[in-house]
Amino acid sequence: MAKEEEEEVKDEVEVEEQYQRINGNHQQRRKQWKEEILENTTDELWVAARVTYSAELAYEELKKKEKQSMEEIVLAEFHRYQKVFSEEESHHLSEHKLYDHTIDLKPDAPVTIWSKVYPMSVNEQGELDQFLEENLHKGYIVPFKSPMASPVFFVKKKNGKL
Repeated sequence: MAKEEEEEVKDEVEVEEQYQRINGNHQQRRKQWKEEILENTTDELWVAARVTYSAELAYEELKKKEKQSMEEIVLAEFHRYQKVFSEEESHHLSEHKLYDHTIDLKPDAPVTIWSKVYPMSVNEQGELDQFLEENLHKGYIVPFKSPMASPVFFVKKKNGKL
C-alpha cells in the first residue's frame, strides 16, 4: 500500500512548469467532463503518460546546470581572440579597402546560361527572406545584380531547425 501512495505522490509532482499534469485514466476524465468539472473545449494539454525515472533525473540535472561564460568554455590561451567572436563585433565589418571588387560581365555577353530552379518550402522561403533582410541591413551582403540565379541550399541542424 505504501508503494501505491509513493506512486501517487510521484504522479502529483509537476515535471515541467509549462504543462499541467492531470492524473487519472480516460474513464475518470470522462466522468469529470460529464459532471461538468472539466470543459470539453479546453486549451490545456492533456498528457496521459508517465515520466521515467531516468527522464526525471536528466531533467533535474539540466535544471542544476548553469550557463557557462565564454571564459569558462574557451581555453585560457585563446582568450585573446574572444573579441573576434563576440556578438557585438559581429555586427560591424571592417572598412572597405582597395581589395574590394566586383565581377562585371561584358555588356554583350549571352544571358542564355540555364540552371534548374528548385522549389522551396514555405519554411525555407521564410528563413531565406529573414536571412537576406537581416544581412542586407547589416551590410554583410549587397543586392545581387547578375542576370543568373544564385543557388541556395539548406542543411538542417541537429535540433531540426534550418
